Amino acid sequence: MKKSLMILGVLAVLSMVFVGCDQPTTTEDATGATSSTSTTQATTTDADKTDAATPAADADDQPPAADADAGDDDTATAGSNDATLVSIFSGSTVLGWSGDDAVVIDHSKFEAGFKGIKVTFTATGGSFKVAVCDPWEELAPASAEGDGGLSADDPDGKTVGLATKENGAITVTFSSADATKIIGEEKDGAWGGIKIFGDNTITVSKVELVK
Repeated sequence: MKKSLMILGVLAVLSMVFVGCDQPTTTEDATGATSSTSTTQATTTDADKTDAATPAADADDQPPAADADAGDDDTATAGSNDATLVSIFSGSTVLGWSGDDAVVIDHSKFEAGFKGIKVTFTATGGSFKVAVCDPWEELAPASAEGDGGLSADDPDGKTVGLATKENGAITVTFSSADATKIIGEEKDGAWGGIKIFGDNTITVSKVELVK
């Protein structure tokens, strides 16, 4: 009898062991009900992997912004407000009121469309005039701007007064009619050209054509 009971006990234990290995895990919820779930280990595939974030581009690696000034240079372009200057006399002439003490410039130095002249000087005051050879006729400039101006003491508007200045400059412009007289007949031996004459307190070092 005892042997029979022992054999039955061993068989019962073995049965429980083999049956328990094949059974799913049993859990109990809050209501006391039980449920069975199979335990499965998830496998991560390459498709599920999150790509590493690409680092932001370094600001130093970015191409420089286009220069708004690219292509610019110091050359004056057509249509700009900058006048074109052409030297028509250079030297060192002390003026006088006689014909011998003057800066005389031939008509061939002037061209159609010019507006006036720019005179560079050193002066301790004084004034000058500009005359055109037709024969010599004093002109009344349209304007005089810079280190001096048209003299208020001359009601005819023909006298240009200068400031006391070393290497000063004044721009004198002419009417189109006077410019035509200065250009002359545009041939050798023709009348035209200008004479700049005035006080001996003035030394003229350069005259430029203003276009």
